[in-house]
Amino acid sequence: MTNPVEFQGRYEDAGFLRGEGCYTADIAVEGMATVVFVRSPFAHAEITRIDVSAALACPGVLGVLTGADAAADGLGTISSLLRRHSGL
Repeated sequence: MTNPVEFQGRYEDAGFLRGEGCYTADIAVEGMATVVFVRSPFAHAEITRIDVSAALACPGVLGVLTGADAAADGLGTISSLLRRHSGL
């Protein structure tokens, strides 16, 4: 039996190491839309308003959804994938 702590390797590693890996960012389908999340660069800032006119004026932009829009539509919140751990 092999040591479970010892690195066993993965079959996909070789391709990624040679620059031949396929990432989700590499996939393009005709008519596909992409989402971009913009977060405040200021920790604990109180955001009083968001002017989305510049974003809406950009070519290819299909729409802009703010936190206020999401709340009004009953979509809830988008939590960060970065979780806080006690003791760190």
